[in-house]
Amino acid sequence: MRSRLIYSLILTALGLTDMSAQKNTTSAYEDSILKIISKAGHDTVKAKYFNEMAIELRRNDPEQTINYGNKALEIYKKYNLSGGAAKSFLYIGTGYLNLSKHSEAIDCFKKAIVWGVKAGDKKTIARAYNNTGIVFIKQGNNPEALKNYLL
Repeated sequence: MRSRLIYSLILTALGLTDMSAQKNTTSAYEDSILKIISKAGHDTVKAKYFNEMAIELRRNDPEQTINYGNKALEIYKKYNLSGGAAKSFLYIGTGYLNLSKHSEAIDCFKKAIVWGVKAGDKKTIARAYNNTGIVFIKQGNNPEALKNYLL
């Protein structure tokens, strides 16, 4: 929620929206960020905002999480930016997890770990292991879940 407040303040400062219209509506938030993305000068800035939207929409619209995560991933791979790609895989996997597409989620979390190791991003690696554990718990495979939690 902190990121939503920050973006609201940025958008207001840029004159792109007023805060009363922004209040708690995901579509207004999404539209505002898309306006910022359209004005972004560099691809990596766009990728950062795509990832921000992906994580923001993970609970309410997991399909859009996957969509925006893939847009960010494409840019990060183009520039070989491991840290951003790791986060994109994490967010895409979270979208699949929330859609109960467990094999796709696990695949994305494994890729997040690989890219996270390349980038030295321990936080993303830990989150990917944690989310993999959540998938196994949802499948009723507690021993496999524990393996991911105890790494």
